[in-house]
Amino acid sequence: MFSLIMKDLRILKKSMLYVVPIFLVINFIIYKVTLGDYNNVYAYLYSVIFMSYFCFVSMETYKNKWETMIINSFPISRKHIILLKYITLIIYNLFFSVLAVLETILLKLLSIDGGTIADFRILLMSLLISFIYFSIYIPFSTKNLEKTNKVNVIMYILMILLPQIMDKIPKTIIGKNIISFIIKIDNVNGILFFIAIITILIYIISYFISVKIYINKDF
Repeated sequence: MFSLIMKDLRILKKSMLYVVPIFLVINFIIYKVTLGDYNNVYAYLYSVIFMSYFCFVSMETYKNKWETMIINSFPISRKHIILLKYITLIIYNLFFSVLAVLETILLKLLSIDGGTIADFRILLMSLLISFIYFSIYIPFSTKNLEKTNKVNVIMYILMILLPQIMDKIPKTIIGKNIISFIIKIDNVNGILFFIAIITILIYIISYFISVKIYINKDF
């Protein structure tokens, strides 16, 4: 399992040569532009999720070309191949979250003027959001990657438009009502913990569904 993870990371290494600098520049811009404490956190969160999504989808598209050869040539368990997808998603979120935190802390230590620094809330939030989306995405991509590639095009467009959408939602009546409702919630941490448990369970169930699909898949 570890060797499979390292193989994926080696393949991704070349693309990281331009992905990481872009990510660092984006977070530097977020740091320099004071959006307000919560808005800065959401901006960091957006950058982490977007880069994690990009790396995951890019890797899956690349590997799909060689998967048949790998399965037929090496004694690799199909369960491990699916497990790799779920683990690498966590690794991407962890990597970009830590990178964002370290970068903004360093900028603050260097006394570079800016807004709020990133903290590890973005790791928890990015994992929960990624778990929810990819719990649906991975089983479908395991069944038919070509069809999910069409969804990826739509998702890229939505993610590019998302900052503008999120900026306008709080200004609408529905957005204001949602924010007002959230503010009135007393036990926010308890609710978040409950959501986290449910999300993790969904992610685990999704894994077993993907394994079943993949085992029955013909190559």
